[in-house]
Amino acid sequence: MMLLRTLDWLVDKSGTLSAICALMMAGLGTLDVLAMSLFNAPITGTIEFSSMLLVSCLFLAMPMAAKDDDNISVDLLINAVPVTFRRLLSAFNNICTIGFFAILTFLSWKLAMKGLEKGDVMTGAINFELWPFKLLAAVGATLALMALSARLIRELSPKSRKQYTPSAES
Repeated sequence: MMLLRTLDWLVDKSGTLSAICALMMAGLGTLDVLAMSLFNAPITGTIEFSSMLLVSCLFLAMPMAAKDDDNISVDLLINAVPVTFRRLLSAFNNICTIGFFAILTFLSWKLAMKGLEKGDVMTGAINFELWPFKLLAAVGATLALMALSARLIRELSPKSRKQYTPSAES
């Protein structure tokens, strides 16, 4: 139980960091437009930095979507089958998603470690190191994998079988 509470806390903090990245992108974009409009002097490196913030924002938001099952789904056929079959389909879907995220997590960490080792730098209007953003992506993928695994365990637990209703999945 303590492990699941810790995971939930980490997932929530990841979502908070994602929101901060989104706010930073919005703020930087706004300041860039204002600087260009008022002073004819755009902020150097806005595009490069915003693109890395976008990647961080997306990867850090994935754990919350995984935990809360907020991914896009089509319920048309799922709602037409019996609850028992729906549980099996949901478990199969979760297992396939966990497999995908396991690969994504492995490759994200590999890319982050390689970037740290090589000292990856984005060249553009300004140069800055990429490893922090790659590391955030790897952490986000890892937390999403852990949240998906925890959700599958919760779903398959005997306690959840009693509580499972057709509307619980939507």
